[in-house]
Amino acid sequence: MTDFLRRLSVRQRIFGGFLLLILLTAASLPVFIFDHNSLNAQLQQVVDVDAQAERLLLSAAVRVAASRANLLRYLRDTVPSPYEAADDVVRALDYLTQVQALLDDPTQQQRVRQLIENLGQYSTLIEDIQVVRSSGDMTRVAALELQSQRLGNDIGVQIERVVVQSQQRVVTANATLTAQSHQRLMLIIGVMAGALVISVLLALLVERSISRPVAELRVGAESFAQGNLRTTIPVAGSDELSLLAQTFNRMAGDLATSYAELEERVDQRTRDLARRSAYLLAAADVSRAATAILDADRLIQQSVEIIRDRFQLYYVGLFLVDAGGEWAVLRAGTGEAGRIMLARGHRIRVGEGMIGWSIVNVQARIAAQAASDEVRKATAELPETRSEAAVPLRSRGRVIGALTVQDDEYDAFDDAAVAVLQVMADQLAVAIDNARLYAESQSTLEALRSASGEITRSAWEKISRGKGFAGVGEGGVVALGTTALDAGWQPDMLQAARAGEITRVDAQDLAVPIKSRDAVIGVVRLSKPETGGDWTAQELNMVNVLVDRLGVTLESARLYEDTQQRAATERLLADATARIRSTLDVDAVLRTAVQELRRLLALDAAEVYMGPELVTEGLDAYSESV
Repeated sequence: MTDFLRRLSVRQRIFGGFLLLILLTAASLPVFIFDHNSLNAQLQQVVDVDAQAERLLLSAAVRVAASRANLLRYLRDTVPSPYEAADDVVRALDYLTQVQALLDDPTQQQRVRQLIENLGQYSTLIEDIQVVRSSGDMTRVAALELQSQRLGNDIGVQIERVVVQSQQRVVTANATLTAQSHQRLMLIIGVMAGALVISVLLALLVERSISRPVAELRVGAESFAQGNLRTTIPVAGSDELSLLAQTFNRMAGDLATSYAELEERVDQRTRDLARRSAYLLAAADVSRAATAILDADRLIQQSVEIIRDRFQLYYVGLFLVDAGGEWAVLRAGTGEAGRIMLARGHRIRVGEGMIGWSIVNVQARIAAQAASDEVRKATAELPETRSEAAVPLRSRGRVIGALTVQDDEYDAFDDAAVAVLQVMADQLAVAIDNARLYAESQSTLEALRSASGEITRSAWEKISRGKGFAGVGEGGVVALGTTALDAGWQPDMLQAARAGEITRVDAQDLAVPIKSRDAVIGVVRLSKPETGGDWTAQELNMVNVLVDRLGVTLESARLYEDTQQRAATERLLADATARIRSTLDVDAVLRTAVQELRRLLALDAAEVYMGPELVTEGLDAYSESV
């Protein structure tokens, strides 16, 4: 019933309840009024009929009494004839006939008929008395008179009985109608009580049909307020509360959907942030490796491993363009596939495949569906590749290679990932270039060091051959020179000079090489007395420091001497040049040049020859000798 009521609007329910109550009341009141009026009408009809019958009976009784009086007057000879007595009987009969027509009670009708018959007999007696009296039979007249008196008395008594019965009938009818009225009143009261009960029940149903959905709304709102966005309120009708519940459910569903979408977006943003954080960490690791590792091969291999681990990829490989610019050669690859491809010298022609395309076009290329990319070339060692991206390695305005990243899931690379990969690729390219330059600079520096050492050794050899000492010590001085060096030095000194390291003969003797620009220019031999004990670490450190400083000082002295010699040479050259430029005469210039060359270089002879074209013009050769 409640569900049925909830199909109606709240307004319709309230209005319908009041309308039903009004209709029940309105229906009960007319019935009560009609029944009351009907009973009153019936009672009034009975009263009216009985009253009229009573009046007619009383009139008939009066006429019967008048007829007896007139008959008595006739017998007493007061009146000449019994006409008036007979006329009164006729009127009494007329009254009784009317009474018979009014009465519906069979008993009373039977008594009225009996009265009419008696009146008929009474009228016959009057006629008989008149006839007998006319005949002069007074005895018979007396007998008829007595009979008429008895009959008249009987008629009067009967009329009184009928009147009394009529009055009793009115009382009985009144009592009956009153009882019926009371019964009907009780019935109406019962009907109205039933209507009231129905109204109360209807009111309770209406109240329940309103309060229950309101309670459901309250419970749903509280659950919703506690964070249960999946809360739904039962909808069992089409009233305002049901519409409100539907709106609430729709709102809750929309909010739940929005919240789920928001959570999904937050999760996606979190994943994106985590992925970008991983990208940034990978970029930082690659940058750190680029700044810390100067070996290009080790840098490349470690970088691809970092990128694969940070991006959680299936495979990462790095290609470098060869010297001819025709092939992109695999230089590093992750996993077993990378090892196999490196072992077989895997390479891709520049301009072909995603690697070659990326190098030629100097931009990244993404294959979200690897199998359907028209440029990509599949590799047998990587059968699980589903998506791939190739990123060029750009350094100082040129492309030195490309980075390939592959994953076993579709659509693994978006623009953000490729942007980070491009940054790492550029960093890596610069680092590779720097490593190459560093290797080249190291080679150049090593060559320069070798050349500088050779020059230093040559200079010291010249100094050694020119002047100096092979060694200074207690007991004598040995002149420098190859022969003296080999003959005058001890084996430990020669070993220290050749090895460039401290040589210990025993606990007391040391041979320490003197170095200048990594070239051994001499040896210091130190000996402690037998009572001096072994060389301590502190003493060895002090010896190293002093010998290093000795080497630096000797090198500085050599450089100073070289500088002085260059200055002297420059002065001599400047003087010679000044003498040569002191004249504009060709013969004098040539003669002065020959003289200065012979003098400066301490030559036995110096000659200047001019070309045959100049000789034909009169210029001879000039020479000067000792």
